[in-house]
Amino acid sequence: MKQQEIWSIINNLDQSKLAESLIHDDGRVRELAAKRIGVIRDATFVNDLIHALAIEDTGDIRFEIIRTLNNIGEVSIQPLLEALKSDDEDVRYAGASGLCWVGSAEVISMLCKATEDPTPRVRAAALRSLWNTQILTSEVEEKILACLEDDDSVVVEFAILAAGELGCSAAVPRLISLLDPPTYRRDRIIRSLGNIGDESAVEILCKMLIANLDKIDASFDIHEYKSEQDIAEALGKIADPRAVVPVIDALIHCVTVKRVKEDEGDTDECNPMISEQDRSVHAHLLVYISEALFRMDESSIAPLIETLRKYAVIECEDESLKYCCGRPMSVTREVSHILSKMDHSVVGQILKLLEDKNAAVRKAAVDCLSETDLEEKTVRDALITLIFNEEDGEVKRKISWLLRKGGLSSFDDLVNACEKMDRPFTQGEIDAIHGICQTSLSNITSNLADPDGEERQKRLTLLRELVSVGFTLSPRRESKVLGELFG
Repeated sequence: MKQQEIWSIINNLDQSKLAESLIHDDGRVRELAAKRIGVIRDATFVNDLIHALAIEDTGDIRFEIIRTLNNIGEVSIQPLLEALKSDDEDVRYAGASGLCWVGSAEVISMLCKATEDPTPRVRAAALRSLWNTQILTSEVEEKILACLEDDDSVVVEFAILAAGELGCSAAVPRLISLLDPPTYRRDRIIRSLGNIGDESAVEILCKMLIANLDKIDASFDIHEYKSEQDIAEALGKIADPRAVVPVIDALIHCVTVKRVKEDEGDTDECNPMISEQDRSVHAHLLVYISEALFRMDESSIAPLIETLRKYAVIECEDESLKYCCGRPMSVTREVSHILSKMDHSVVGQILKLLEDKNAAVRKAAVDCLSETDLEEKTVRDALITLIFNEEDGEVKRKISWLLRKGGLSSFDDLVNACEKMDRPFTQGEIDAIHGICQTSLSNITSNLADPDGEERQKRLTLLRELVSVGFTLSPRRESKVLGELFG
């Protein structure tokens, strides 16, 4: 049956025939019939909807029927409660499923009783409806704990999800015990522990994080990486300081394992599928690790700063450590990105690295600052002081480039600093000024296509004044543009 024919049947169907369409052989007809009833919100169809829900075996259509019962509203509650008392287990299942949108005391109490139903699918449906209410009472907590001990694995898995969705801390010891041996899906348990946010889960999650990373070394398995993502996300939600070092170790491990794989010949030419998959899951894992450390906030700053200091030296001694699979990727790069997202107070600790005796550490600090906001005057002052005293040429170049981002603010601070000290500009400072001017002029020329004639004329006037005093950027592209404009 074509989609057009189905719509024609539903749109032209006599309203009295909609009940028959709910049990039609074609699933598309059943789904559209449920949608149609949801639009007209006719309470006379409630019992028909419950009957249809009891025999429906397609998840999407069940969802549509439940949504229709929700749309009809309070009128459907009592029939659904009556369905919970039926001798037919399918009807009881329909009642438990259909009440997922109701959070009244009476409904919650009836759903709690339904978690003791002799039929596992009814118990599971009752648990699902309970967590959808987003209400945790002592009775609900008691039933979740009981269902975590259920003989049916599906009921236990729904209890695991309910515990996480409702933040049931009392379930944490049982959830931890279910992690080993892995009888149930670990990802659900880990996510629930993260949602609950209880600190008692930190130790086991950290152990799993390290143990699973070691396992990944042996053979590539995308499911292991997915487990790592779940653990990192859970630890981030709990945000306990004890997890900071293990999560940083995971970040380091993630970067270095990827590099080892490349060194061992796991490249695009060797095995394109594994290499691309490897690159993708590593990227996702790093996102979860970064987010976890960001959530841990102040407790992670000092360890991250120390990691930045340590790996700045290591990666300076071996330049190859800054790349993986031919792309820029290093521990310092990842740590810098995380620190740049932290609270502004982290900037002060990064500035202290500018005083380090090792040029590699100072360079890493400048790189880290490049991702922060240069509006802070103390940052510009620190960079200007360093560019005057700095002996390492690469560090000077990085500072010059960074000061360019500060634009006019950096220019004024730099000039004022030299005037106060009554001395000529150093070559590093001259390079910084040159960079600031380059950026400024580049910004002006990049807006010549502005449709606002008045704004365009302002820029042309400014450019004409600059060109008249010999200010150009030859051999940059902008100088060519200026030459064409002014001859």
